Amino acid sequence: MDKFIEVILENKIYLILTIVTLVIITVSVSFNSFKKTKNKSIKIVQKNNIVNGNMAGRDIRK
Repeated sequence: MDKFIEVILENKIYLILTIVTLVIITVSVSFNSFKKTKNKSIKIVQKNNIVNGNMAGRDIRK
């Protein structure tokens, strides 16, 4: 086990690189999923506005 830790300490650069790449991957994936959900919510709002606009545009008294 001590030898394993020594190898990790010797290869600090690789360890840092792998951690950085993992962080970048997770951030990009979470950002993409957030963008998709944001677009969906905007589309839903636009649909609701269109429906409400049609309903409001009709004259009830006719």
